[in-house]
Amino acid sequence: MNKIFLALAVLSMGLFSSCDKCKDADCKNGATCEKKVGDCNCAAFYEGSKCDTETRTRYNHNYTGTLEIPPSFPTMPTIIAITSDGTVASAQNYKIVVTTGQNSSTTIDIKGNLTSTTAFEIVRTKVPFSLVPGETEAFVSGTGVFAGDSCTADITIQLALSGTAFTAKYAGAK
Repeated sequence: MNKIFLALAVLSMGLFSSCDKCKDADCKNGATCEKKVGDCNCAAFYEGSKCDTETRTRYNHNYTGTLEIPPSFPTMPTIIAITSDGTVASAQNYKIVVTTGQNSSTTIDIKGNLTSTTAFEIVRTKVPFSLVPGETEAFVSGTGVFAGDSCTADITIQLALSGTAFTAKYAGAK
């Protein structure tokens, strides 16, 4: 009788220990592990088999494109350089270089955050703005999307003095 109990105990331990495939998974950054298959379920803004890669790092590139500001501004060549910002896995820096004339450009630094694995928001920021006579500053904010090697954004520009607001369209690629 004792041999039967011992055999059942050994069999039970083998069955239950084989169900936990997470002991070797080594999931990172707050990920959970699916015990039956041993796969890591990544926390927001992390990816990879062990969740050890921040999603935002795949977007850290220069995107070259154009900025269209309606109604009467010419389309302007624009480069947006995106880098990671700080320790929050969704935070990003945007350095926007807008070519406003033959040998003239304006550089603005703003912050943003991923809102999903492919979408981002631009945090409202006061920046220099000289395209409208009498205006020297504007507030910018907006939203955008990454798709493959491209980046598009709708950027709201609100003039600081007059309060006039318009939405610019950006489209660029790596």
